[in-house]
Amino acid sequence: MEDIKKIVEECELKHIAIIMDGNRRWAKERNLPSALGHKKGVDALKAAMRACDDFGVKYLTVYAFSTENWNRKPEEVNFLMDLLAQTLKNELKEMNENNVVISFIGDTTKLSSKLQEILRNSVETTKNNTGVNLQIAFNYGSRDEIVHAVREIIASGEKDITEDIDWVNNWKQFFKAFTVGEFYIKPTWEEIDEAHKDMKMIEIDPGTAFGTGKHETTQLCINQLIKYVKPDDTVLDLGCGSGILSIVAKKLEAGKMAMTDIDPAAITASKENFQVNHIAMDEIDLYDGNIIDDEELQKKVGFNKYDVVVANILADVIIPISAIVDKFLKKGGIFISSGIIYMKEEDVVDAIKKNHKLKFMETVNQGDWRAIMAQKISD
Repeated sequence: MEDIKKIVEECELKHIAIIMDGNRRWAKERNLPSALGHKKGVDALKAAMRACDDFGVKYLTVYAFSTENWNRKPEEVNFLMDLLAQTLKNELKEMNENNVVISFIGDTTKLSSKLQEILRNSVETTKNNTGVNLQIAFNYGSRDEIVHAVREIIASGEKDITEDIDWVNNWKQFFKAFTVGEFYIKPTWEEIDEAHKDMKMIEIDPGTAFGTGKHETTQLCINQLIKYVKPDDTVLDLGCGSGILSIVAKKLEAGKMAMTDIDPAAITASKENFQVNHIAMDEIDLYDGNIIDDEELQKKVGFNKYDVVVANILADVIIPISAIVDKFLKKGGIFISSGIIYMKEEDVVDAIKKNHKLKFMETVNQGDWRAIMAQKISD
């Protein structure tokens, strides 16, 4: 430790950044679960904070969860979200007493509203401290930053931009056509497969939004839409992503529709995909915002007017939606929810049962994922 302190002093280091990597490898080498590795990572972070304070290092940035980490197993992602929440809850008092200043970088809007509130509380509680500045990078990644930067450059009207940005398109080689129920879903850049030409076809280019349709949760939702959507039904799509579920609903002859997402890129992608699929937008309203917290948005979307509400997001978002979804449904209307890993199934069912205007109907499985359906039984 004294050797490290000497290096810090000689180099006059004021800002140290740590990539919190290797937790899973540490656990695997010892035949331990990944969860224990991540907890050991938290212990190492606490030791690093104490060292920064002792050595006079003013700023410590830790890269805790990158945008690429969403590709890990869902149960591990959920554990990491819970670990962040619990660590902040358990350690906030001590960090505040130790004069630590907490801040966050990255796109925290993708996190659950509950977790966002915990982050905001940590920042607010420690904002007037004067000790080590702990900056936590969460949902942060180079690709996301590049996409964001390019969008800002384009919006500014800057003309001197290179056209050589194949990094945006490289993922396309992995997205191939497939079928779900009566639908044949293909990327816009592939030719039509003659063997499936008589099926209902959907063409998708998700861009930087979520939703190729190939994930188990999207397929679960598509099959439930096939089951429940009738001609002229009104449909609300919460967290619309690329718009694929709304396109499915329209192909099933749904009537008026509304779509919401917290990501403006999703609204853009949805419009483009509707156009590609030759679906008019005159009966479709699109909204950018958080339906859970934004009462004005809720009013715009409209109350007691939808035959079907579909939400393919994450369990931690489905749970608070379950408390308010009855506002939007007609009596007898159906709530289709997915994005739910098997570990969270009971939590979502419990949330639905707590809303006395809803009746739990059924759970449908595909691999480790669940779709959970409910019906509005009273106004």
